[in-house]
Amino acid sequence: MPIPYLTFIKHAEKVTKNASGTLPVIKGVHHKDGYVEVTDGFRIYRAKSNYSISAEGVIDLATGRQLEGKYPNIGSFVPTADPPVVVVLDVAHTLDATKALQQVGTIAPAPGERKTKKEDVILSLETIESLALLSTPINKARAEYTLPVKSSKSNLTTAFNSNYIIQALELFKDVGI
Repeated sequence: MPIPYLTFIKHAEKVTKNASGTLPVIKGVHHKDGYVEVTDGFRIYRAKSNYSISAEGVIDLATGRQLEGKYPNIGSFVPTADPPVVVVLDVAHTLDATKALQQVGTIAPAPGERKTKKEDVILSLETIESLALLSTPINKARAEYTLPVKSSKSNLTTAFNSNYIIQALELFKDVGI
């Protein structure tokens, strides 16, 4: 199912906002073979698009002009498992839980200490049979949220930047996944 181009672009702007300035072409959206992709060096969005450009290129989000330079091979950024690990969660439910846990993760560990910025909160996800346990960092105010999950791998444990996953879930929500 192709993602509406303007929806992808709206979310791509959030990704490119944090992209390094040392490689100007990374501030754009790459078009190739009916796909659009964007990265900031930490995360990648790649989608089948309903908008096609006749030739491969990178479009500047601010101006709409073609950027000069070669877009990095983002396929080499992504570690792969064979077979791939698939985790299926309800998008709206997971988005609400992640936002709540992100807020808890900002609480200062002790009186007089600094709060953590929302964009720096790291959450963990552990799958156990048909449940996923989403939780805040251990050294912070502790909170957990249990979600129903379908996973191709039981006992999976991973950690991620809460801001990045919230932005990805918002994209999924916008496209009706």
